[in-house]
Amino acid sequence: MPRQILAYDVFVSSPSDVQKEREIVDTTIRHWNRKNNHELRMRFEPLLWEIDAIPGIGDSPQEVINQQIGNNYDIYLGILGATIGTPTKKSPSGTIEEYEKALEKFKVEGNPWQILFYIKKTNVDLETLNLVEAKKVQDLIARLKSDGVLYAQFSDETNLRQILDMHLTKIAPLLKKEITKEKKQQVKKISKKNSTAVPKEAKKNKNLKAPPKEEEELGLLDYFNQVTENSTKNTKILQKISTHIEEITLVTNTEVKIIEMAGTGSNFNAKAIYASCKKIAYSYTKTAQYLEDNQEQVFDYLDGMIEGVRGIFENAADFNIDEKELKDTLEGILGLKKGMLSAADGFSKFEISLASIPKITKDMNSAKTKLINNLKIFREKLISTGLVIDEIFKQLKNYKKK
Repeated sequence: MPRQILAYDVFVSSPSDVQKEREIVDTTIRHWNRKNNHELRMRFEPLLWEIDAIPGIGDSPQEVINQQIGNNYDIYLGILGATIGTPTKKSPSGTIEEYEKALEKFKVEGNPWQILFYIKKTNVDLETLNLVEAKKVQDLIARLKSDGVLYAQFSDETNLRQILDMHLTKIAPLLKKEITKEKKQQVKKISKKNSTAVPKEAKKNKNLKAPPKEEEELGLLDYFNQVTENSTKNTKILQKISTHIEEITLVTNTEVKIIEMAGTGSNFNAKAIYASCKKIAYSYTKTAQYLEDNQEQVFDYLDGMIEGVRGIFENAADFNIDEKELKDTLEGILGLKKGMLSAADGFSKFEISLASIPKITKDMNSAKTKLINNLKIFREKLISTGLVIDEIFKQLKNYKKK
């Protein structure tokens, strides 16, 4: 029997310099949904202009976003980094304009968790510091304090994931409690049949946003889209990882030749060897960090893809799709599985080649170990996802259309 799920729209507002953080907010929210929506029967839906706004024309690009998204959200989530963003016709930046609209919305609706703001702690580089932009950022932070906004600070991407996940977990029961309270108030008002006067509270509430919509579970086409979207995003990251590995191979081959030349007989040059090892260690560290930064995203994409495949199998029978049609339709998923296993095999071979490199410096050894460990985590997740897909496809033997 279909379940009804409360859905709360979260509008993500930020300048373009924190694009990576926007993506992390998106995946963190979706990851939270997968962990909690079944038990809590509620979910958060991220709204990002680059995904949810369609191309259009207006007085300005910001105006197009305003027209399409407007105030049609439950929570405003702002992110601030080293800049406030590009000025608009009405405000010092698009982010500030969006924040001002959210603030007006809060003044009407009055929910304290309606505005969430996250500010990135940045390391100041005096050589590249833009004093004008830094002043604008500080002015906005001062304004947030003046407006009564309690913001959160984060140090890096992992920290942002942890903080946001914790905040969503704390906000969820408050939102459900508020909905219960609103329903009780509505019942109380309806029961006052003999009262002809309009209560002051009713006048006050006439501008309130309607309670969050109740959402049905996903349908067949939604699950197909879920598989496509998650597999596409996952493929892009795997391609970037392959590019990193190619760069490591190039750097390692180049620097190993220098090490061999500098370490031979009378040509021995410890300084040159150390410099080459430092370059190799840096390339290892860079790739290991990329794997670490994207691990949760990739795992979310893979889990989302599995959820989509399961959903397709569970709903296909309702559309009278026979076994052969279903198998043909899902042929692309088997292709994705083959690509994942191929990537896992490539990671395995690269791990072996890394392990064979001699221990020359502590930094290089440490970076190499970290890289091998992170590659192993990715490889095992890819393999386990492939095995789950195999198990799902085994169900085809028992599949029957209605």
